[in-house]
Amino acid sequence: MLDAAGVNGIELVGLDEVPPFPEAPETGATFEENALAKARDGAAATGMPCIADDSGVEIDALNGMPGVLSARWSGTHATTAPTRRLSWLSWETCQTSGAARHSSPPVHW
Repeated sequence: MLDAAGVNGIELVGLDEVPPFPEAPETGATFEENALAKARDGAAATGMPCIADDSGVEIDALNGMPGVLSARWSGTHATTAPTRRLSWLSWETCQTSGAARHSSPPVHW
């Protein structure tokens, strides 16, 4: 991927290629704060530069909520198929109307 972009001498390593490590709870007030915390955890655990992101749904009619609380809002990180489907249908409806957006800013550390 990097070679195709003309970037040489850098090897991308995925999380599945490093030993598991503990991540601090996502306590940031913004997606950027949570992504930075994840990047710092990854860099501290691996000793390598780390790129991370955080994402969620922002719905205008809910004043931008659930935002950084999206996973908790959908209930135990939306682990059941019906909960995931209901969340997706709600998201599709809001996105189609232009009343919502998905945010996922990347950061590096």
